[in-house]
Amino acid sequence: MILDGPCHFIGAYRDPLTAQRCLEEIIAKARRGGTDFESFSLYRKLTARGVGEPKQIPSDMMMYLLDHLHRYTIQL
Repeated sequence: MILDGPCHFIGAYRDPLTAQRCLEEIIAKARRGGTDFESFSLYRKLTARGVGEPKQIPSDMMMYLLDHLHRYTIQL
């Protein structure tokens, strides 16, 4: 979730550990930087690991995350 910016759905995961590992890959890549090709390759890899089409999270969950944003903010 990116506030005041575009949201990109990377993948849908049933297994929380798989989802966490994919998120860690995204964070590590964002910190290192790289080319557009590398970003697209990571996107394709993470999308392929998903178990279905990603969907918008429910509005009540979105509101919870916004209310508790300080717990989930990643500082780059």
